[in-house]
Amino acid sequence: EFVSVKMGKQAIVFYFDVVCPFSYIAACKLDKLRGVPITWQPVLLGGLYRDTKAPQGKDGHATDVMPPNKKLLVGRDMHREADRAGVTIRLQAHLPKTLLAQRWLTATPENVRPILAHLVYEALWHRREDISKQEVLARVARRAPPQLRAQFLDSLDTVDSEAVKAKLQEATDIAVSRGVFGVPTFWVYDQDTQKGRFFMGQDRMILLAHAVGMKKEHPLINQRMITRSFSNGWGRPTLRFFHDFASPWSFLGSTQVQRICKELNATLEYRPVLVGALFKAVGTPNVPSAAVSPAKRQYGAQDLQDWGAYWGVAVKFPTAFPIRTVLPLRVSIVEPRLINTLYAAAWQKDLNIGDKNVLAQVIDSAGFNSAQLLKEAESEAVKKVLRDNTKLAEDEGAIGVPSMQVVYRDGTLSDVVWGQDRWHTVTDYLAGWRWQFSPKGLEGSFVKPKPKL
Repeated sequence: EFVSVKMGKQAIVFYFDVVCPFSYIAACKLDKLRGVPITWQPVLLGGLYRDTKAPQGKDGHATDVMPPNKKLLVGRDMHREADRAGVTIRLQAHLPKTLLAQRWLTATPENVRPILAHLVYEALWHRREDISKQEVLARVARRAPPQLRAQFLDSLDTVDSEAVKAKLQEATDIAVSRGVFGVPTFWVYDQDTQKGRFFMGQDRMILLAHAVGMKKEHPLINQRMITRSFSNGWGRPTLRFFHDFASPWSFLGSTQVQRICKELNATLEYRPVLVGALFKAVGTPNVPSAAVSPAKRQYGAQDLQDWGAYWGVAVKFPTAFPIRTVLPLRVSIVEPRLINTLYAAAWQKDLNIGDKNVLAQVIDSAGFNSAQLLKEAESEAVKKVLRDNTKLAEDEGAIGVPSMQVVYRDGTLSDVVWGQDRWHTVTDYLAGWRWQFSPKGLEGSFVKPKPKL
């Protein structure tokens, strides 16, 4: 189960800091979640970073510790997610400090805090205003509905009070005690027992909506922009699925990719890659989870189980980790029908497929000739396919697995989509939508597919 709370008894605390653009996206999407009490709670993102020993430090940003390729891909993904949510984000070279704004939001009564938060988000991320200045915040207050302007201005006058400072710090401390390490984060709890747990990230709002009982048709769960019937009339695209048995997220992606291709009438093209070599090429640690804060690492383990539960897939972290997957990947090139079997062996049955003898047993148990397949897997031709796939993934901008890329019916390519939590983007691309980049190559907008003539 996602949360040990009674249906109909849940409430949500939305932890946010306006300095985070993903928090802005989440705030706009949160308006779609009705029927559950939600408290908008400002926190100090720098305080969360400091207290959870985040590698970027108290005054840093998450992107500070990312290699260039990852920073580019995450930036593009942010703009895609913002466009989908109807949010305009205009980046600045130097973000103003948001401490004053966070105090202002803390001093504002909870019942009208969401209204003010949207105004402050817009000022920072759309208007590019310097919200570190009190006179700018006063101008923001005057954009509020007439009946709230005086109240917001009165709250602004209290931002330097010790009571407001202490209240904001207390909220941050409570968040840290609950395991929160960043924003946006959603604390879901039982109103009777006050026990709960959290989901972190605007891209985990699908899990949040599911946890509080929303149906699959809810817009936070069904995020596609186009219907299946229209997409099936649009042609037969191809989906490149870059994957490695070494990754649990690649395993989860593998459990959905065949279904997605069937629904969207797409040809599935498996592209096994050596994710360790890809990590080395783009400057990512060989085991990324080892390079994050303990709090984030702990949540990552829970997040894996959350997604497994959401997809209805059992996940058992293997005893032998990291897994040596060179030989299993080569085997899958020779015999793609073994892909699901090898994933299940590694991530559900705790079988060390990096061990040649164990791998042979798995192959034989699936009804294939292990001696023949293992011999073919050592051929130079197969080794070259694996190297070429890895180089292709790198050249196309992949930074990890699973990564997906759509080959449109006219032969053109989509940009690379990273992560098993981005199927909504993949399905839209398969349906013919395209991401039209701005001249900077980062910002852009979705372009609808042209009707089939």
